[in-house]
Parts: sequence; C-alpha cells; structure tokens
Amino acid sequence: MSELGLNLLQLRIMDGLGFVFQFNGRLGLQRVDNGFNGYDSVVPVIVAYAYERGIMVMPEISITTRSGGWSDSFTHVKCPNTLCEGGRGAIDLTQPNAWPILSITLKMLRYLFSSKFIHLGYDERKESMACFEEAEVKPEFNVYEEKIREILHIERIPLDHVLRWENQEREVYANRTGAVTHYRVSDGPTTNNASSPWFVSTDLYLDEEESTKLDGWGIYKHTRSLVEKSPTGILASVGVLDAKSWKALNIQGRLLAMSLGLSKTAVNSETGFRKRYNKTCFSLNSSSYECEKMGTLNVTSSWWTAKRNASQLWVDQACKLRTKVIIERVPKKGVLIE
Repeated sequence: MSELGLNLLQLRIMDGLGFVFQFNGRLGLQRVDNGFNGYDSVVPVIVAYAYERGIMVMPEISITTRSGGWSDSFTHVKCPNTLCEGGRGAIDLTQPNAWPILSITLKMLRYLFSSKFIHLGYDERKESMACFEEAEVKPEFNVYEEKIREILHIERIPLDHVLRWENQEREVYANRTGAVTHYRVSDGPTTNNASSPWFVSTDLYLDEEESTKLDGWGIYKHTRSLVEKSPTGILASVGVLDAKSWKALNIQGRLLAMSLGLSKTAVNSETGFRKRYNKTCFSLNSSSYECEKMGTLNVTSSWWTAKRNASQLWVDQACKLRTKVIIERVPKKGVLIE
C-alpha cells in the first residue's frame, strides 16, 4: 500500500457473521473461523507495521444493524430463524450488559488503532425488523443512538471522526450517530460544498463479481471522477486476504490503477494510462505478466461459484454458532446431617 501512495487502511473486524478477534477473550464475542488464529494478537502488529509506513488503520464494527457478530455477547436480538435464513439481525441494547460491553469495545478500538476515525457500520433499520418481530422485541433506535453518543462523548471521540455507511434503503435518519457518511451506493453528496467529511467506496469493490466490468482503465477513470468531488477519503474494498486470492484477482494491479487515479496529474487517454501504468508497475518490481494484465482479473466463472459456496459455508457456520445448545451444570445444594 505504501508503495502505491495509499495511506489509510479500513479494517473490518466485525459484521453480520462475527467478530474476527475476541479482545484477548475477555468479551466472549462470536468468532467465525477465518483461518487467522490469534488474530487479536496480530492486530497491534498490523497497526504498528502500517504506521511505520505512513498508513493509518481505521477499525469498522457494526453497532446497531447487520450485527450478528455480537450474538455470543448476549446483546443480540434472539432471532435464530431469521439469521439462519440469511436475514439481518440487530443488537438488543435493552439488555443490561449491552452498554458496558459496547463501551469497553469502543474504548479498546480507540487505543488499538492509529486512525482518528472509527467506523460504526450500518443503519439499515427496515431490514432488521424481521429479527425484532421474531424475538418480539420493540426496537428503540432513537434511544440506542443517543446512548451511543453518550459513550462516544465519554471516550472523547468526536462525532466528525465517526463514520457510518450510506443507508442502502435510501433512508436518512436525523438522529443517526456519526457525522461522516461512507458512500457505497451513490458517488457522494449532491453538492461539492459538503460541510462534513465524507468517504466513498462506490464501485471500488475490487474482489466482487460485479467488479469484472471494470478493468484497470475503468478503475482509473472512476477514481478520477471521485477525486473531482473532493471526498475526505476514497477507499477500495478487498475482502480476500490470502496471497493466492490476491494474485488470482490481480488485487495489486487493480490497486495500482486506483492509486494512479488518485495522483495529482491526470492522463486523458487510455494510451497515456497504459504507458504510465506499465512504467509504475515495472518500477514496483512486478512481473511482466502482472504488468501486462493492466488491472484486469485473472479468474473464470468457476472462481465466483467457489467464492459463493465459501460464503454460504460462513453463513452456515454462523448459523450453527447462533443456535448451539448451552448446557449448564449446577451442583445440588449439600445437605447437612447431624
């Protein structure tokens, strides 16, 4: 990343499937096996390694909706049928232990990560209603958001450092916590005179099947169009972490195309882009094959089929974790005989 001039890494550590680490086991939050055992101890290493290279790391969690990762903390709305059918869940912040756990989590994220920004995830309230209805719980979103603001105030995290995803349901809630919108559907606010910081990732999901419509030149042009809107940050999304997938999906080449789009000087033709891409690519000691791909993907339709199957396995695993039987053994009281 640093070689490409990129300076911010958004690390999604929790979503609808689970937390990827357990904060040294103190919180008992659901963990979905992602092949990175001991991830909680690796995070400080990642943050320090990135910092030495001028890269800040911003954490992302979900605090209201799409928050199945909280299920083992006993703060999640109990709707196993909805979740196992692929529906979206939410946190039940009426539970007495919810606020201490959330407060501890935000405190730890503030001190573990290097970026001044913190991402608090989604706010799709309509899609979470099936979960609330199954559990026969009345959602109190306004109350939730107010309590979250109280915690942020206590932890001295200003609201203009708090990101939330653009609402995919096209709803804007006035009481939503966080002054920074992270756009993922539209290309940003309708005016260039936005009063608050904003980030954008729209159409920059580099390892998704939909991204096949963009080659390196397409990624470059789209990035340039976003730069012209003057966002606080432009973030590409990469969900695969293993080296084999990075190579197969040509993630480095696609990130290079994006980074060229972020540069101060623009090129006006595909020919000019190809010349600059090749020159930069070879300067990074990439192979001739990688440079010739020009940011295009290296996979076939069977790759996406396997990826969808793997995603379903994650959902199935999370379902099993959410519906597991917990057995408590309580010793009988002793009887004193005189």
